[in-house]
Amino acid sequence: MLFKLFKIFIYLSTLTVGGGAAMIPVINKELVEKNKFMTEEEFLDALGIAQSTPGVLGCNISIIVGYKICGIKGAIVCLFCSIFPAFFSILIISLFFKDIAKNYYVNKFFIAVKPALVAVLASAFVILGKKSKLKYYHYITSIIVVILVFYFKVSPFIVIFLGGLGYILYFKIFNKD
Repeated sequence: MLFKLFKIFIYLSTLTVGGGAAMIPVINKELVEKNKFMTEEEFLDALGIAQSTPGVLGCNISIIVGYKICGIKGAIVCLFCSIFPAFFSILIISLFFKDIAKNYYVNKFFIAVKPALVAVLASAFVILGKKSKLKYYHYITSIIVVILVFYFKVSPFIVIFLGGLGYILYFKIFNKD
């Protein structure tokens, strides 16, 4: 099982461009749909925890998934596989950065990749939105958060904190158990 996790996360980390958010649909496909290591609900819970904790999303999700599947050994293997390809590629790039930064084709490549990354992030939003069975008020909340963070420059930390606090208060007031 550890070797299978190693192969999956080395593949994910090596071939996905754009960071953790761009990896989400690919991780979902590999772990939930293809290998059935987790249910959709478990993956969404792991994703929520990974996004709520400090650090890089790809590393956070790999630790959570690895731990769920194979315990501490799985978490270590998945974390290593998430970090190593990026570390190695940055090490190689840094050796040749002066030459690469001035290369016409490299610059054009990065210009071409930007719209693709936006599309990948948008597809992750749509795919996860459909699978998480969101209600209309979830979409309204998402729009409000985007407006607060993007237009009014409210810190995402403050929005998350106040959202969590509001959720707790709502259920304390309206759902008396």
